[in-house]
Amino acid sequence: MIKTVMEMLPKMETMRSGGVIRGEKTGFSCLDALYSVKQGTYTLIYSEPTHGKSEFSFEMCLNQVEKSGKRCLICSPETGTVDEIIAELVHKVTGKKIHKTEYEHTTDIEFMTTMEWLNEYFLIVDTDEQTYSVPQLFEMADEWEKQNPKKTIDIIVGEPYNELDHSDMSIKFGARQDLYIEDLISVIRRLCRKKKRHFILTIHPSGSATPITDKHGYSYYPKPLPRQAAGGQALYRKAMTWITLWRPPLRYKNQPDNPDPVFDNEVHVYIDKAKPKGVSVKGMCKMYFDWKKNRYYEKVNGLDLYAFEHSKEMKVFQGKTPVNAFIEPVKDETDLFASVTSNITVLETDIDPDSPF
Repeated sequence: MIKTVMEMLPKMETMRSGGVIRGEKTGFSCLDALYSVKQGTYTLIYSEPTHGKSEFSFEMCLNQVEKSGKRCLICSPETGTVDEIIAELVHKVTGKKIHKTEYEHTTDIEFMTTMEWLNEYFLIVDTDEQTYSVPQLFEMADEWEKQNPKKTIDIIVGEPYNELDHSDMSIKFGARQDLYIEDLISVIRRLCRKKKRHFILTIHPSGSATPITDKHGYSYYPKPLPRQAAGGQALYRKAMTWITLWRPPLRYKNQPDNPDPVFDNEVHVYIDKAKPKGVSVKGMCKMYFDWKKNRYYEKVNGLDLYAFEHSKEMKVFQGKTPVNAFIEPVKDETDLFASVTSNITVLETDIDPDSPF
């Protein structure tokens, strides 16, 4: 469909008056400076196994539900069966495991209250008998909305990539996985825009990176590059927002000549690709995972703050913290990042010197 410039005048006037509209806040001041969850777009989350892809995806979903009342469809065969995924969500909401065999578990009231709340905002795809493709996940969401006309599914999580159905690849593209991936991401982009949904796709590396040996003789695996993902170059070319999670090795960083400490639950969150403009920006922030509560938190002025707790601390700090920069209305990216601390690294250029692309 061809459209003329003047046909778009009403929409352009609206854009001109309102400026760039960011997505929803993530719940963490450090991450909000770099990334927002915008409807009609998609996010690719990439890391080595055990570096937190599923936990990060679920954290983003829970925070969107808790803050904005969005509804999520979860397809996560790697996390487990439907009941295991629900148990994971209950743990995240309550900070306690559901099993009565555990010393600290949810009470009967906590369990039932949480189950009722999750029932309203989360739908889980049963993958025990069948795998599903990305278009099928969107079709399932459409069908559910038809049956529930007053409700919407706002976020779909499909993870990981290799657990989704790609059986039509050979039919359309033969052995050209790169062409299939580029076509798949184009489909995701169109479906997200058409349905005003946000799609989250997680990705594994295709293989282990080459280890690096430091001057102390310690070998470690560096942050994986996008090209090292399964289907990396094709995925990276078509990505809108690409997030890489990396857990830095303790021994490597905690050397006598390195004053920057690393915690055993520390995760570095890299925004390696940021589109569309104004929704995200390339950079890195540090987050931490609480194994007991099963939730992420950030460190602000010596405090461990869980999702959205930084806004509660605003009056306590009274302008002495850069947290205020993320609470006031944002006019442009310069205003937003003017007071960012060392916990956040913003790249001034969209060209990553470490990227092969």
